[in-house]
This record gives sequence, structure tokens and C-alpha cells, in this order.
Amino acid sequence: MLKKYLNGDITDEEQGFLMEYYDLFDDKEISELLSDEERERVKHKMNKAIWEKISTVEKGKTLAKRRWSLKIAAAVIVLMIGSSLTLYFFMDLPGQKEIFASEQRLVALPDGSSVLLSVGSEIDYGSFEDSDKREVYLNGEAFFKVERNPQKPFIVHTGKIKTTVLGTSFRIKAWPLEKDISVDVSTGLVDVSDQERSFGVLKRNEGLVYDKNSGEVEIKGHSDEFDKSWQTQDLFLDNITMKEAASLIENRFHVKIEFKDEELLTKRFSTTFLKGESMDELLKILCHFNEAEFHFDGEGNTVTISKL
Repeated sequence: MLKKYLNGDITDEEQGFLMEYYDLFDDKEISELLSDEERERVKHKMNKAIWEKISTVEKGKTLAKRRWSLKIAAAVIVLMIGSSLTLYFFMDLPGQKEIFASEQRLVALPDGSSVLLSVGSEIDYGSFEDSDKREVYLNGEAFFKVERNPQKPFIVHTGKIKTTVLGTSFRIKAWPLEKDISVDVSTGLVDVSDQERSFGVLKRNEGLVYDKNSGEVEIKGHSDEFDKSWQTQDLFLDNITMKEAASLIENRFHVKIEFKDEELLTKRFSTTFLKGESMDELLKILCHFNEAEFHFDGEGNTVTISKL
């Protein structure tokens, strides 16, 4: 009914029911209706998702109806976030970005780290500038390569689970409708915890599975097959550097890429690498967008990229 109200197609009878139900909010812990994961996600979507809708609902209403609108809007907010959250979350979040992957997508983060998102996955993150930590909120599946910075730990939130690193690469699977959250480490060390305890530090080729229903944790080994699987699919590159794109080509075709001009390393661009494209085709795309050219060595094992 709340959704119908916000869409403007609610009946008078349903609207009356909502008002009657709203009176019960003072006596009910609405926060109990939400999981920890939902609360974590909602507080970062609040400003965008709620106030835009309220603004839309209010258009064209009389003053009397507007009072109803505001009261039910308040009900929506209480229903979504519970009374324990503060007004802080209603303010704009400077530099906040929300990215949804409609196709496999490589995203460059503000600190130089990168995230490879699986189809249907979503991340929220800020600028990292005004904080002593780098925080990312994930729904779905992603492979992270994190730039090392001991002064600013990198933290990935997935519901109750918090994954903390200084600099490493790892995969997280945290689909909302699946009962498990899994973390698999490719390089470096990763600390995984919930709100009450740490589950331990994972090292290379170790993984963890967390049961969202029981809270049980299993630590296990894994192969690097999941690393390789990312490399054989279509991939949308979103505002990444030439260095990051070159790394993908190196991994996919087992060659070494060298840059003759260092300024090329930090040039950014966006494009799509298709799984069936040859190395030559990908190198042409890479150089076309960045006013560069490439040459192979005599044996074809090393590629040199330089400015035109």
C-alpha cells in the first residue's frame, strides 16, 4: 500500500487504512521488521530514494492532502529505517556513488582500487576523502583489488558481515536471496567479522562461508578458478586507467605490457571488452581512446605502448 501511495494510485479506503496503521507506530518497534542488512543498505539510499518520492507525491496536492502526504511519508521513513537511526542519514552524502552492473563491469574507486562487479550486483561508496577508512556497501558478487593504505583500512559491508583489508584482492558473494555470504581471498590478508566477533584472518587461497540464518561460519580452502572465470566474459570498463585495462589484457592473454610514457598509465576511459575479441582488437581499443600506439617485440610476448 505504501508503494501504491507513493505511485499515486491508492484508493481512499486504502489511504484511510494507512493512516490508521500509522497510529500504531508509536507502540511498535518498526526496526524489528528489518534485517541488519536492510538497515545498512537503507541508510545509504535514504536521501535519494525517499525524498525524491515524497517530492513527486506532493506535486499537485492541496494543502490538506499535503499534510496527509507528509504524515504518511513519515510513516514510510519510519517503516524503512526504524527509530534508532538519526537525522544524520537524511543529509546529502558528499561524493556518494551508487553503481548497478547491468553487465559485468569494472569500476575504478577514488583511491585507485578497482571492483569487478558481476551482472546484477550493486555497490555504494563515497569519496573516501573525509574519513579514516574506505567503506563500500555491496549487494551481489564482486572481485576487489585494493590499493594498500595502512592509514585507511578498506571495509566492505555485506549485511551483518564486514570484510576489512589494507591492500589485497578477494571475492565476495552476498546475494540478498541466498542464505550464505562467502569471502574468498586471492592475495594478501583479509579479516572477516560480524557485529559481535571476528571470524579470523583469511590468507591466500582461503575462503569463508557465513550462514545468514544460523550465524555459523566455515573456513575452507579454494582454488583460483574464480579468478580465471572473470577473465573470459564480456566486460564493461567504467572510468578505469590504462594501467588497469592493460592488466586485464595481460591476465587474459598471458603477455607482458610495458608503457614507454608513464603519463599514459593514469589516463582514464570507458569501453567494453567483448569475450570473443582478440588481443589485437583489445589493444586497438585501448590505444584508440588514449591517443597511443602499440608494438610487439620479436617473439610476441611483450607489448610496448607509447604516445602517438
